[in-house]
Amino acid sequence: MHAIHHAAIICPNLALAIAAYVDTFALQLQRRDAMDADYARRMGFGTLANAPCAWLGNENGTSWLLLIESPTAIVPTAFQRAGWFALELAVRDVDKLADQIAGSAFELLAAPADLDFSDAIRAMQVKGPAGEVLYLTQVKRAVPPFRLPRTELLVGAPFVAVLGCKSVKQTSAFYLGLGASNRLEFQTKLGALNGARGLAADTRHAVATVELSSGHLVEIDEPSCPLEPAMALDGSAAGLAVIALASARSTGEWRALRGPSNELLALYAN
Repeated sequence: MHAIHHAAIICPNLALAIAAYVDTFALQLQRRDAMDADYARRMGFGTLANAPCAWLGNENGTSWLLLIESPTAIVPTAFQRAGWFALELAVRDVDKLADQIAGSAFELLAAPADLDFSDAIRAMQVKGPAGEVLYLTQVKRAVPPFRLPRTELLVGAPFVAVLGCKSVKQTSAFYLGLGASNRLEFQTKLGALNGARGLAADTRHAVATVELSSGHLVEIDEPSCPLEPAMALDGSAAGLAVIALASARSTGEWRALRGPSNELLALYAN
């Protein structure tokens, strides 16, 4: 099965977004360009063809973040809409990183804390300048049955795409149909979501995970509060827009598809 190859974020201010990721997360600007018209058309946001964009990645040369500028895009409220909720990134030391978040372009949604189901995972949640939500996660030791990555970088590459939906069963079945495996379902507290939606801190939600390759996951959240429909992909809404999946055997060929919550995927062929 594929792993997370890159994520695309629509942002009102490209320069601000680039600076945020470079200055706070030590990512590297790998190239600035005009948005590829074929990519934009096939993804369904053809209005952003030739828009200013930038590719960022880690110091090892891996490009995984595509920022696309749409100056009129409205920054969304976190966890309000179905579709892509967040991107989870491996980090070296989440508590030290929290100190760097203060005064940056990122807004702290939930301070570093051990996860509800395992103290081997410590994470915080932040909102970026385009309204995108990031889970910044330090894995301290192995957490079977998951194969979670650890990193020596300040902030590493994404390893989980977090999805909000109305049915974990329907949505996980869709991803299993794409080749994911090892579905797990459980109830857990989601601190950042609870805070953003004004829920009691101990509110639990239905969650499922399905495994991609290389230990990557799609986390599927079914909040116990209502969700609005997924964001429009016409440049009017900022935030996390696309998750691209590829494998080590992938060719340059890809197709766009939408999941059960209207989330947008780019799936590279093997």
